[in-house]
Amino acid sequence: MNAAQLRRLSGAVTRLALLPCVAEAAAAAVAAHYILPNFSWEWGLMLGFVLSAVSPAVLVPNLLRLKHMGYGEKNGVNTLVIAASSLDDIVSISAFGVLSGIVFSTGDLTSKIVQGPEDVCIGTALGLVWGFLLIFVPPAPWANVSYTTRKGSLQNNDQNREKQAEKSVTAKRAFLLGSGGFLAVTGSQWYGYPGAGPLACIISSFVAGTGWKWREEKQNCNRPTIVLSHDDVQDGAHNKSNPVEAVFECIWFGLQPILFASIGTEVKFELLKGGDIVIAGLLVLVCGLIVRLIVTSCAVWGAGLNFKEVIFINIAWLPKATVQAALAPVALEMARMMGTDEDMESASRLLTISVISILVTAPIGAFGIQWFGPRLLSHSDR
Repeated sequence: MNAAQLRRLSGAVTRLALLPCVAEAAAAAVAAHYILPNFSWEWGLMLGFVLSAVSPAVLVPNLLRLKHMGYGEKNGVNTLVIAASSLDDIVSISAFGVLSGIVFSTGDLTSKIVQGPEDVCIGTALGLVWGFLLIFVPPAPWANVSYTTRKGSLQNNDQNREKQAEKSVTAKRAFLLGSGGFLAVTGSQWYGYPGAGPLACIISSFVAGTGWKWREEKQNCNRPTIVLSHDDVQDGAHNKSNPVEAVFECIWFGLQPILFASIGTEVKFELLKGGDIVIAGLLVLVCGLIVRLIVTSCAVWGAGLNFKEVIFINIAWLPKATVQAALAPVALEMARMMGTDEDMESASRLLTISVISILVTAPIGAFGIQWFGPRLLSHSDR
């Protein structure tokens, strides 16, 4: 994410994370209450917040592809959508926890209400501390090069040593950043703050990446002469990406099929046998999405985006997969353990509509981002 763009769009990020999520949840709750028979307001709101979460697993990889093609960077669309998607999920998950506590009367309601802000605060603090530490540990490659190298008189041995130092530092940074993120996610789940870990991952990566670029730019300004290799000249400004980012792209290439395979295992096609529930589920989903699209357009109004970019954000804000596949089975399991027969029926409907939302919106959103991205977003070179 671009630091300058994030500062400029901070208000739009907050609006985009909160307003469409809450609006879709409310619209879906109203629709479910009146369309589905004997569906209470509490279960309607639970369904609404399960449906209102956008899927970063679908959204972020497609945005990264557009970013590498040069689209979405000029006005900060990529930064805006990626940053808002993480907060959007925290709002949905926190609201689901509060409502499940109300329905099943589990735990202290006050603690569930404040858990969302607690997740944000803990995740932000962890991300800032870990990201700031990684700016200086391990030391940057140029911190250990010789005086002659810093003066610009690079010899072959000096060049080889500098390249080896860069590879070593890149490997250490990637390992520390990745292991810190893994510990943040697993540790936050272990201690009962599931939303804090993923947020800490995003913030630590953002802080560390911004700090590395800032230190490199500062060091280059202090050099009397900067010698560029032939590869640097050919790469150009467009490919000036962080080498740590390239490491995680390779890791993501291997892990992406595992993620979507795990989501696929949670999709229960046998729930779609009844035609009535499918039609009712589609109506609930469409009602929520219509309200979401309207509120999304209003949320980014005044953020300096043109009409085509607003349309693209609406398309990017459609896909649902990860949160729906995770939360819907939790509701059904809680209903089996602590609920009544009516709760079991409501939880089964919630799971069915969640499956419908994944099957409908995930492919449409993924295709829409890739197809309309180059046609609606401005290119950074134009």
